[in-house]
Amino acid sequence: MLHVHRMTKPVDFTIIGVGVAGTTSFIQLIDEIEKKTQNHADIRQKISIQLFERGDMAGPGFPFHPEKQHSSAWTLNTRNATMSLFHPEKNQNDFCDWLDENKQRLIDKYQDQTLTLNLQNSLYAPRKIFGEYCRARFEEYKRKAERLGIQVTLALETEVVNANLNHLGEWVLHTKSPKYGENKYFSKTIIVTTGHLPSTAPAADYYDAYSTYHFPKDKNVMVLGTGLTAIDAVKELLKQNHQGTIYMVSRSGDLPKIKPDISLGDYTFKYLTEKNLCVAGRLLAI
Repeated sequence: MLHVHRMTKPVDFTIIGVGVAGTTSFIQLIDEIEKKTQNHADIRQKISIQLFERGDMAGPGFPFHPEKQHSSAWTLNTRNATMSLFHPEKNQNDFCDWLDENKQRLIDKYQDQTLTLNLQNSLYAPRKIFGEYCRARFEEYKRKAERLGIQVTLALETEVVNANLNHLGEWVLHTKSPKYGENKYFSKTIIVTTGHLPSTAPAADYYDAYSTYHFPKDKNVMVLGTGLTAIDAVKELLKQNHQGTIYMVSRSGDLPKIKPDISLGDYTFKYLTEKNLCVAGRLLAI
């Protein structure tokens, strides 16, 4: 049975997908509303936002879900210092600051040696820790919106299956949920932040990179790709003491480049100079 949710007017903003991109959009939206209605609380209190997330948690999305990313071997592909949910001009170090404030709490919570060593020594945090950060910041901004008087509605385990414009120029959203059934909502503006499409299995016994896979330890495994995610998959297999042969296959055959933890700083080139390059160019032209 289809339930139609029709308020006296459609909501102002709808965010579809509340993973990392959806959380960032929500944060920026709340900050912009606060900025532009600083002296107009009456206008701010008329603004409404609804969010739909097909997962069971707002903030981390699937790749960083704290409860689905069981292994601490799965780490971020970029440094902690570049992973803030905020614009660099506002707070580029937000994730690092949050880590410093919550490091001991996270170590006590997970009681995981790999995670502990990673948090203490690595520049690349486990994915699920970044997920904890995303969830914390989403909840913080949801509370901020409520303090500002902005109406916020969050529907978890709800998927938007169709969206179209009606004759009034409103977005009509059709949703389905195992808990709430099929529903229809109306919105003036939609922001689509649904992330990547799910992988399509090319063969039997295929596992998505972020799946928790436990198959016979002596079984041969082929990892499709040789990038950073592929490296994470191999690390997880080795952590499980996998005994079968592991093949890594990609079109390029190249592994990721190693990035040193130290900066070269101000470095003066001795041989790779503009003068020498010009000389080499003239020699090649002869």
